[in-house]
Amino acid sequence: MSKNLIISLLDQKLNGPNYLHWLRSLKLLLTIGGRLHVLDERLPTSIPDTATDAENETYEAWKKDDTHARCYMIASMEPALARKYESHLHAFDIKSHLDSMYCENIKVSRYATTKE
Repeated sequence: MSKNLIISLLDQKLNGPNYLHWLRSLKLLLTIGGRLHVLDERLPTSIPDTATDAENETYEAWKKDDTHARCYMIASMEPALARKYESHLHAFDIKSHLDSMYCENIKVSRYATTKE
């Protein structure tokens, strides 16, 4: 994993208005680590008792990837924002909530700018 990319992400804390830039950096970091999938798909809540060893390994790897992504996300937020998301258990849920908060505002701002 590129330490420079991790340092860059941690140095540019999410504060709201910089959401798209922050998300782009986060996606690059997760792509390098092979963990991008946790932002786009929810972690399965459980696996059946009849799961194969391969399915168990896949599930455990997913949980590990999700934990890494969640930690990167929270560590790269301004403290007040980080406290708000510490109780979220999964990276997918954090990103979904951030999208609903900041993507709509960004779209509205861009639309207003183009109308002027």
